[in-house]
Amino acid sequence: MEPRPGEPVDFKRIVSVCERGARAADADPEHLSTAREMYLDLRDLALLEELASMAWAGAERASGEGAAAAQEFSAACRWADQIRAVPRRSHADPCVIELHRAGNPPAPRFIAPRTPPLLEHADLVAFAKRSFRTPEEWNRDPYFRMRVGLHYLHVGAEGRPYAKEELDQVPGEIRMGRHLKALEGVRPVEEELQAKAKYSRAMALIVQGRSRGEALQLFQELKEKYWETDFLKDREQTGGATRRDLVQRHLDGVSGPPAPPIQAGALASVLRSDAVKELGDNRYEVAYDFTQPRPLLDDWTQESLGWEGSVDRPPYGRDGALHLSGCWILYWKPIVQGDVTQEWEIRVPNSEFRNVGFLVHGHRSVEKGRGYSCWLSFQVVREGQLLPLPGGPPHPIFRLPVAMERLVNAAGEVQIGKDLGNGVTFQEGSRHAVMIERKGRTITVSVDGAALTSVEDDATYDSGKVGLAVWNSGVAVEKVRMTVSVDPTWLARQVRNK
Repeated sequence: MEPRPGEPVDFKRIVSVCERGARAADADPEHLSTAREMYLDLRDLALLEELASMAWAGAERASGEGAAAAQEFSAACRWADQIRAVPRRSHADPCVIELHRAGNPPAPRFIAPRTPPLLEHADLVAFAKRSFRTPEEWNRDPYFRMRVGLHYLHVGAEGRPYAKEELDQVPGEIRMGRHLKALEGVRPVEEELQAKAKYSRAMALIVQGRSRGEALQLFQELKEKYWETDFLKDREQTGGATRRDLVQRHLDGVSGPPAPPIQAGALASVLRSDAVKELGDNRYEVAYDFTQPRPLLDDWTQESLGWEGSVDRPPYGRDGALHLSGCWILYWKPIVQGDVTQEWEIRVPNSEFRNVGFLVHGHRSVEKGRGYSCWLSFQVVREGQLLPLPGGPPHPIFRLPVAMERLVNAAGEVQIGKDLGNGVTFQEGSRHAVMIERKGRTITVSVDGAALTSVEDDATYDSGKVGLAVWNSGVAVEKVRMTVSVDPTWLARQVRNK
């Protein structure tokens, strides 16, 4: 079904031939059952390909429409001034659309599983619906819900409730007994969403130290009404326990395993930094001086942002600093908890310096990970000339995971802090101090001692890693100092394994 100029694919004919073959295999006892399954596998593939083709056709129809006219689409699409359909090319990963916004580079959206950034599933369906002239037309198409259900079925566990919702409405003669077993026991979409909302609310109350009674009531409700949801059966990203295990621990009065005792000097024994101060109550101050020729990067790990490919080891010690450029995150290895203060001394190396992010309680990439990130976009002055600010993330504090283009709109569901603004202008080669402080639920961002913004987070995350990220940018780091509480379980494991 590779696209070829002048040879459109006749999906209806392919589907019809496959269904006739499957029915013939059913009727003839000489046929193996695998023959029927092969015909239906081919039919399902054709239906998925046709859904993609419908999305392209719908994208062409939506091309040129502004954000306000596309309310059924995600925040990423609403951010764009213009949506452009991308013609499918032979032997190329299927790209459905490009998002265009003044002052930003085109942002493509793919539907290939391993080609980020991906088109959101709801957007794929919304574009496919646009390929019909009216809603009544896609509602009358007996195969449309089949196509959508198959798409969600191939998304993975998160798509199973949506797949069931769609496939339950497909006539039996079209479904032909397919996929029913795979969806046995799957709970309705609304039930999954309710489970997620109640669990998040209960965990936020625990983290904030507020109304433990209300949190326990929510945990009990989760056990009584939502225990069989995929959301509760799934594991938290930070460990091996399922959400059901964590709910049960709270109901039993145990929020987790007892913390192991911490010996004096434990953190200093597992880090390369020689500037580790113990402040008491499991609080530490740890500093790194990257102007000194020492291999301090052993205490740090690197992570792709999620959109770009390889992650190169940063040049260390060049011009008396640690140089980062490209699209990735540098994480400090220890897992920290609660209040965090990061003080970074950075230098503007050249005109590459544009977008720098600071991670609080981070984990993995910004696309698939967790935590909070504070992105700053800077304007650079070279020889008296203000260089133009290129496309990139804006200046909010936001909650992970989130797709990059979703940051640049003012939608409340993705942006928990206000824009920091474009008012930060640096001279090329100048040095500056950036401080990110998370205290209680408040995150404050300061540059050279002046607070740019102070916002309340939503208490979703209270443990993770400290990190620095660049996005199509470059920065030179001279020093960093962190005041943190280190996870005692992580520290005990490091001491045991060193």
